[in-house]
Amino acid sequence: MYGIQRHHGGYMKKKYLSYFLLIGLLIAASAYILVHYDKNDEQKIYANAGEINLEGWDQGQDKTIKLAGEWIFFPKTLAAEVEKETTFLIKEVPHWWEEDKDLKNSPYGYATYVLTLKGLDKDKNYAIDIIDVVTAYTLYVNDKMVVSNGEVGKSKETSLPQWKQETGIVQADSNGCAKIVIELSNYDYYRGGLWNTPSFGLVEDVLNSVQKQKVTAMFLFAVIISCAFFNIGLYMVYKKNKTTIYFALFCIATAVQTILVGQRVINYFLPIYNWSVMVRLEYLSGYLMLPFFVLFFIHCVLDESEMIWMKKFFYWFIGGCFVMVLIPNHMYSSFLIVYKWASFLIALCLACIVYQAMRKKHGNFILMLFAMEVMILAILKENTIGGTVSWVPYATLVFVVVFSYITLKQFLEVVREKEVLEAKILVDPLTGLYNRNYLKELELKSVTGPNNWKRYFMFLDLDNFKEINDTYGHKIGDFILRETGRRFHRTLSSYDIICRYGGDEFICIVMAEDVEHVEEIAQNIINEIYLPFVKGTSTYQVGISIGICPEKNSIHAIEDYIKVSDEAMYQAKKNGKNRYVIITQDK
Repeated sequence: MYGIQRHHGGYMKKKYLSYFLLIGLLIAASAYILVHYDKNDEQKIYANAGEINLEGWDQGQDKTIKLAGEWIFFPKTLAAEVEKETTFLIKEVPHWWEEDKDLKNSPYGYATYVLTLKGLDKDKNYAIDIIDVVTAYTLYVNDKMVVSNGEVGKSKETSLPQWKQETGIVQADSNGCAKIVIELSNYDYYRGGLWNTPSFGLVEDVLNSVQKQKVTAMFLFAVIISCAFFNIGLYMVYKKNKTTIYFALFCIATAVQTILVGQRVINYFLPIYNWSVMVRLEYLSGYLMLPFFVLFFIHCVLDESEMIWMKKFFYWFIGGCFVMVLIPNHMYSSFLIVYKWASFLIALCLACIVYQAMRKKHGNFILMLFAMEVMILAILKENTIGGTVSWVPYATLVFVVVFSYITLKQFLEVVREKEVLEAKILVDPLTGLYNRNYLKELELKSVTGPNNWKRYFMFLDLDNFKEINDTYGHKIGDFILRETGRRFHRTLSSYDIICRYGGDEFICIVMAEDVEHVEEIAQNIINEIYLPFVKGTSTYQVGISIGICPEKNSIHAIEDYIKVSDEAMYQAKKNGKNRYVIITQDK
């Protein structure tokens, strides 16, 4: 036996390993496809020594281009001072100051970038779109200011940070040239430079591209925030199921992050032009996504006893996220390094949890792996391959939808388990009838039938049951009790309530037109129960004594009706058993 178990365990380990290998192969294959896909579609136009010749630019094929490549760079120089400078550097854009040894790896200061576009059509209008140039900039084209963000200065006191997406109109000179000059300064953020490549193209193409990105962000926000409110509603229905509220919080953080980054469509809903408020909201929402998701995830997979210490850790983690956004801006970098390492370690923990879910044959782990793979691929593509289209928004949508389905499925399972548990509390397990607990919770006003029909309370007790139970044993006794419950259902209507009160005693609340009608019902019960109970080749016979109490104005509690009908049942026993007695007079 033990040998078989060891063999089975080895088989299961190989099975789990095959799952991980399959996921790894899928990721590798998808990454390979993405690389070749983007290589075929990537822009072939790059800046060389501060110039881009666009004479061969097929505007019908390449709607917009990224102004990436070699820009002329003037450190510690503003746009008005560029013409006087004779020394400059060539820098690859996107360009990060904190990674540049020529700038002593400092993200703080001011500088100017210059790029000349040649081969443009002087009769056409072009546009340039800029996202996230840290932290203040002014863009000039042919010595004319086109767009600006904040105020560029040579010191922290003279510089004003601001983050807004901006699109400016560009016109070439008579020679088909456009000299782009971007001066920028940063004294507030741990990163600096022209780190997002500007997009360039015909006005209608750039505006269409920007509009599509904004519509996509707003659509994602609407879907994700709807998922959040839906899960909050589920939590309000059943607060013991914590997965719904944690996933709702994750969705809220994700939704806020969606409208803060990229095109920053938050300004459509709530114009925020204060840079400090904007960056803190962005960081706080980004920080909180991880702990909220992990809390949701562990509640999906682990038992309550397995996640006590993890819950405490992530509650402290959430508290730390709020503390981090209160620190000075220049201290962000050190905390981000810690956050990234923590995220890496947490990812390893999640992998272990997924492995546990696979071992427990958790029904949702395949969907979880699928959603995670989609998100990992999109992030890898964004950070390594790039490309003209970001896949992260669509991966986020897939991720949220898949886990929303998992949350809803688990919620329904919890509700179903709750209903089953309640049914076990209120239902007699032997007969399937209601039990005494149900009668305690029952309200008289909830027992209704056809108009003008009255309620009658019956106390029923099997005759000669004890002798059969003692003689033939509990199996036969249980058989007779189960069959009695079935016969009650065959005799009474759907309006009536049938309960096993205890042992061989039953309570029925019957709806009837009048006394004659309830007497007919009682006699039908007596006739039905008196029929032989057949078990195999043996037959058993019992009778039933019934006490009936009509609804009275002087009685208001079910317990009092049970007491009165119980007395009537004992009167029926004294009168010879297998009969009924009706109490018709008020006491």
